[in-house]
Amino acid sequence: MDTYKPGLYTVKATVELSDKSNLEKEFFVRVEPTVLNLAVNDVRVSKDILEKNEEFNLSFSVKSSKSYLEVASVNINNKDYTVKKTSSSSFLRKSNKYEVDLVAPSKGGLEKIQIKSVTMSDGTIVDVDKNVEVEVLREEAQITDVAIKNISNENISLEYKLEDIDDTIEKAVF
Repeated sequence: MDTYKPGLYTVKATVELSDKSNLEKEFFVRVEPTVLNLAVNDVRVSKDILEKNEEFNLSFSVKSSKSYLEVASVNINNKDYTVKKTSSSSFLRKSNKYEVDLVAPSKGGLEKIQIKSVTMSDGTIVDVDKNVEVEVLREEAQITDVAIKNISNENISLEYKLEDIDDTIEKAVF
């Protein structure tokens, strides 16, 4: 009988009487479902300023009313990730810590890392709205393929290619 899993179970009890005979009795036990209360706290990143495509780590703690359940996966920015448990619960403390390995985006700028839900070891999905921001360093704009098109006494005409992958400048003035 799994006392954590809701359902109707048959239990058989045997008692030895004083005359050494046995008395058996079967009865039903109903395990009622309990509500899962869950809190996700201490959401942190290992680095908050990152290079493009750099690996980093997101950690968080979970406090659950069902201490026998663990976090199996987490949904971050609409993508599911398997978690690594980094600490275990004790009799007095029911908060567990977890980690997820992530990779910074390939575009520079501020990036919101949002935990949208956690999936528990029994399959229960709990919606969460916790987030942190990281800054992905931008690439500076570069001028390439410079060619002089016309030279006069007062003016020089240039032709060039401006590569601004991360929109670091609004407009070029020369």
